[in-house]
Amino acid sequence: GVRGRRGMAASTSTAGVDTIDPREVATFEADAAFWWDEEVGPFAPLHTMNPVRCGFVRDVLVRHFDTTAAGAGYRGGVAFS
Repeated sequence: GVRGRRGMAASTSTAGVDTIDPREVATFEADAAFWWDEEVGPFAPLHTMNPVRCGFVRDVLVRHFDTTAAGAGYRGGVAFS
C-alpha cells in the first residue's frame, strides 16, 4: 500500500487511489491534543466510562477463554483478575 503519515501503510482502493481523507486526519489530529484531558476535555465522559468498558471487555474475554485456553489453565499472557 501507500505509505501514510509516520510510515504507516495507507489504505488504497483497487484503482490505487489513496483513501485517506485529509479533512478526517486534521479532525483527529486536532482532537488528539485533548484526548488525555480526563477532567474537562471533550473525551472526559469516555474516560469516566473506562472502568465499565474495561470490565465489559474482561468479562467477554473470560467467557470466551474459559471454555478454551483459560479453562485449561493456560492464559496466553492475558491476566484475568
